[in-house]
Amino acid sequence: MKGISPKSKGEKYTHYMELVNDFRDKYILPDPELLSLFNESMNTDCFADEHHLLKVQDILYQMLDKGMMKQTV
Repeated sequence: MKGISPKSKGEKYTHYMELVNDFRDKYILPDPELLSLFNESMNTDCFADEHHLLKVQDILYQMLDKGMMKQTV
C-alpha cells in the first residue's frame, strides 16, 4: 500500500494483520450501509465472517486488481 514500507521476514504476517485490523476499524465498522450490503448478499452457504477480515481482504484484493493500489514486493 502507498506509504507503507514492507516489513522484514518474520514480521510480515503480523504487520499484514495490523493493516487489516486498522482498515476494518477505520472503514468497515463505522459504515453501516456497507455492512448492510454485505449482509444482504450473504446466504446460508456463506462464511459468517463475524470479524469482517474476509471483507477487508476482498476489498483490498479488488483495489489491487483494479490498479487502485500500488503493489510492492
